[in-house]
Amino acid sequence: MKSRLQNVGQMTLKPISFSNVTQILLNADASAGEIRVGLLDRNGRRVQGFTKEESYVITGDSLVHQVKWTESRLFDLDSDAYLLRLHLYSATVYALTLVSAEK
Repeated sequence: MKSRLQNVGQMTLKPISFSNVTQILLNADASAGEIRVGLLDRNGRRVQGFTKEESYVITGDSLVHQVKWTESRLFDLDSDAYLLRLHLYSATVYALTLVSAEK
């Protein structure tokens, strides 16, 4: 019998500054499941507008899945650093890329 938590994972990255970041891209395989992404403040609290519930669900296998939220954009964030939390359901992440705006 399989456990309900089998193939479920969560990964939280160290604080990242999203200043000048325009996109978050994932090289990931979620063809058998899904990925959701949320942002946390330095105290570990969910950031309104950037919760996993507000993120678009990532499915399929792609080198360039774009992380997005339903109502908020990365340029809405202030200059503080945030923790990026990935919620994986029968999915594998191979790489994460932060795309910055040209100066």
